[in-house]
Amino acid sequence: MGKTPEQLALTDDYGVVILTSRPDWRYRATRALSESEHLAIEANLAYPTRDPQPLALDENAWVVQSRAITETGWTANLLAPRSLIDRPVRSVLAIATGALLALMLALGLMMQRRRNYLDRIAFEARARQELEMRVAERTSALERLNTRLKQEVLEREHAQQKLFQAQDELVQASKLSALGTMSASISHELNQPLGAIRSYAENAEVLLDHQRTDDARGNLKLITELTARMASIIAHLRAFARRDHHAPESVALQPAIEDALALLAKRRRAMDVELIRDLPDAPLWVQAGETRLRQVLGNLLANALDALTEKANPRRLWISAEKTAQGVNLYIRDNGPGFTREALARAREPFFTTKTRTQGLGLGLAICETLMRALGGELVLANHPQGGALLTLRLLPARPGANLQPPEEFA
Repeated sequence: MGKTPEQLALTDDYGVVILTSRPDWRYRATRALSESEHLAIEANLAYPTRDPQPLALDENAWVVQSRAITETGWTANLLAPRSLIDRPVRSVLAIATGALLALMLALGLMMQRRRNYLDRIAFEARARQELEMRVAERTSALERLNTRLKQEVLEREHAQQKLFQAQDELVQASKLSALGTMSASISHELNQPLGAIRSYAENAEVLLDHQRTDDARGNLKLITELTARMASIIAHLRAFARRDHHAPESVALQPAIEDALALLAKRRRAMDVELIRDLPDAPLWVQAGETRLRQVLGNLLANALDALTEKANPRRLWISAEKTAQGVNLYIRDNGPGFTREALARAREPFFTTKTRTQGLGLGLAICETLMRALGGELVLANHPQGGALLTLRLLPARPGANLQPPEEFA
């Protein structure tokens, strides 16, 4: 357009030419600027010069056509020399108008893209800031939750240790209480062979005085047998009363049953209870603790004898065992009155008992239930179809061990 008489000038909202076909018009003011406008131009540094010089145009020499660009606040001005006003300028004006429209469109698209770009940057900055705040809040919440969980874990571990200690003390107290209950029969079991030993020793002394060495040797042999019997009773008592380790181990079921029966043998014979056993000859190895298993068996067998106390003869007690796919089942059955409906529902509750206060505290089955759970087994209470109670011990299987004898031998 610089080679044509017509000139194009694009002015901003201050009236300053920012784009023109005449280089000498650029950054000149088309109108007088106020003091505030001068200060704004100096503050914004919008142009290379801080004091745009006025563009002195002869209004009589030019014909000006202007059009405002609302999106930017600019004004497009097309200037034509008045000397050419009479010339056919339609084509020139059309070309200029088209160029102006193209320029306006290009400027509008550029400004729109710039605005969209700035909006996107601002939106991403806000989103990033919001995300960082959320991450910080979430991290702080997780740290507080982690601290609280650690505290709860420590409290639970402490409570569990206290519970294990209380259970251990309760089991030990129950065992000592059972030993106290059996003390009369145990005293009889020990006094009887002690009296016999004394008698045989005195007789052996007399026999030796009469040179009857063979008869004296027979008395000494009997004394040895009675001593072994007393050692067996004491070993059973010490195995029953000692504290057990909590770690499961391989235990042979049959010797544990024999130990429990030995402690109750005097009472069973006094009550004239017939014992019927159906146990395999091969050892049944189960996962348990020796003392805890003997404690469970002793309590269950003592309860069975208690149930037969008021029963008239014949009194019978059945003990049987079998291997299953899950482990070993031990069955203890009596022909007593069996469980009532209330007893079946509440028998495992601590301090629930159908006996008198002098006969028990109602802790036996509760302790047995706790011990069985600790061993990974299960205690099932039911009534036998032919009458009486049926107790089932479901024990986990274990690899064969080496302990087939009582845990302590007489030395």
